[in-house]
Amino acid sequence: QTPERVRGKYDAELLGTNELFDLLRWKQGILAGVMGKGRGAYRIVLRAPNCVHFIVAAGRTLEDVQPQWKILEEEILPDIRKYNANDSTAELCEYLLVKCDSFARLQALEEAEQQCEEFNQMFGFKDEKFVSMYNVSLWKRTPIELYLSENYICIRHEEPDSQGEHRIVIIPWKQVTNIRKRKCFARDTAISIHYIDNEKRSEDIFMYGFSQRDEVAGIMDQLWQNLMSKVLRSAENNTSLVHETLRRGSSTIKDVGDKMSLESKHAHSAYNRKFRLPTEERHLLDFPCKTWEGSGFKTGQMYISKHFLCFQSTKGKDV
Repeated sequence: QTPERVRGKYDAELLGTNELFDLLRWKQGILAGVMGKGRGAYRIVLRAPNCVHFIVAAGRTLEDVQPQWKILEEEILPDIRKYNANDSTAELCEYLLVKCDSFARLQALEEAEQQCEEFNQMFGFKDEKFVSMYNVSLWKRTPIELYLSENYICIRHEEPDSQGEHRIVIIPWKQVTNIRKRKCFARDTAISIHYIDNEKRSEDIFMYGFSQRDEVAGIMDQLWQNLMSKVLRSAENNTSLVHETLRRGSSTIKDVGDKMSLESKHAHSAYNRKFRLPTEERHLLDFPCKTWEGSGFKTGQMYISKHFLCFQSTKGKDV
C-alpha cells in the first residue's frame, strides 16, 4: 500500500525492529479499528521525526507483511547504511518513502494479477475482472468473503459445511434491484442487497461489518450502474439489429419478418399507451421486482426503455 501518515503513539505489540522500521501487530479494539481503517492488524511502520510515522505495509496476517519486511532488511537498509552520517533524518525519510511507495505499487500490480486469477478459479469464471474483496458477516453472524467484480457479486462462506466445502453464492449485477446502506447495532456498518434469483424469486442479503460502508456502497452502486448501462445499450442495439435484419431479409422470410415487425410495433404501442409515454419510446426489457411505498413493499413488473423506468403492480395499477 502507499505509505500512510499517522501521528503520535499507537497501541501495538512490537514483533520486530531495526534502526528505522518497526514490525507491529495492532491491538484489537475501537481505537485500533479507527487507526487501522480496515487495512489489517499487522503493520510495518517507518519511524520519522517529531512523532510522525508512516505505515508502509499492512496485512491481515503476519505472512502478508513478512515479504515486505524481508525486502526492507535485505535490499533497502543495506543501501541506507552507506549514507553519509551528516545526511538529515528528514531527507533520509523522504528517500525511504519514495522507495517504499515504488515497491508498494509494483507489489500491488503483482497482487492484483494473482487475486484476479484466484478469484476466477474460485468461482469458475474464465476472464472476469476482479475489483475488491471484503471480510464481513451475514445476519446471524455468519462470516463470509464478499467479492465484487465487473459483472457479479460473489459470496464465499468462510466456514465449511458438513462435507468440508465452502458454500458459494453468485449474483449477477443485472439481477440486482436495490442497494441500501443500513445500520447494525446502531452503527453505520451494514449494506443490504435486493435481487431477483434465477427462479424469479425476490431475495435479500443483509451484510454487516464494513469498516468503510459508504465507500463500499459507492463501489457497488457504480458497478451496478455500469452493468445496467451496458444491458440497456445491448438491448437497444439488438432491437435495432433485428429490425434492420428483417428489413433486409430475403423474400422467403418476408412474411415472417412482416409478422414479427408488426408484433414488435404492437408491443411498443401497448407499452406507450399503458404508461402514457411518447409514441417514439421503445420497450427494451421487463422483469419482476418490488417497490417500497409508504409502509410496505408492492410486487409487480419493472419495464425499461431508453428514457423511462416504469412499474406496474400485480393488481394492475400503473405507478
